[in-house]
Amino acid sequence: MPWIFRTTLFLAFGAFMMVRGSSISTRVVGLFFAFEIVIMFIVVVALIKYHSYVTLKPFAPSHLTNGIRGLAAGFPLAVYLFIGWENSAALAEETENPRKNVPKAVFTSIALVGLSYLFFAFSIIVGFKNNVRDLNGATVPFLSVAHSVIGWVAFFAFLVGMTSTVGALIMGTNSQARLIFNAGREGLLPKFIGKVHDTRRTLVNALCSSGRCRSSSSASGDCSTFWVVTPTPARRTPRTSSSNPRRSAPAWCGWSTP
Repeated sequence: MPWIFRTTLFLAFGAFMMVRGSSISTRVVGLFFAFEIVIMFIVVVALIKYHSYVTLKPFAPSHLTNGIRGLAAGFPLAVYLFIGWENSAALAEETENPRKNVPKAVFTSIALVGLSYLFFAFSIIVGFKNNVRDLNGATVPFLSVAHSVIGWVAFFAFLVGMTSTVGALIMGTNSQARLIFNAGREGLLPKFIGKVHDTRRTLVNALCSSGRCRSSSSASGDCSTFWVVTPTPARRTPRTSSSNPRRSAPAWCGWSTP
């Protein structure tokens, strides 16, 4: 199947999940994340046959190319890998007990991404037998390692790339759409952006606006999205509210304020 059809299929699925609401879309992203972790752990377990290459040398400062300059060159990539941990905060109004659950989700995401990235990055180095030249020459290092240790896992490793991309799309758009929606609700942007779907009570106009913004940015080559998400529990049935947003939750929200 040509890549354009696969891409269109995944994009359509992501858009459908977002229109359905934040509760189901975050659950789907959580399932994707669990699938990705399982596949990566399967590859790591298969790397046991390279146990003789497990060493702490990759962490030695003496192995840094060009010393501090080399470390600084990789720092922007490390920063981008952590973008997305704040997505849970944008869903605060749709979260049960947000003062407790949102901080928990944010800090859990930070800890999870830090430990998992360190572990899997080290595992990939072991998979390349500590050969930095081969590692640098690989187009997608994880796929190369997966194919070398268990051939059939390479297919699922490819799916991991697709599901992570859809996850980034869903959570990035969900987060951005809520910022745009709030701006429309408060009159900072056109009012129609702050409207919700009559039946599903989802932010359709804000989602469409966010999608157009992302499409324009991607077309200009100025858009990159990385994701990390810990879904926070959200109610499915929204409640109505008064005209004063400070006294009660907005109509699209799944929780009410005292």
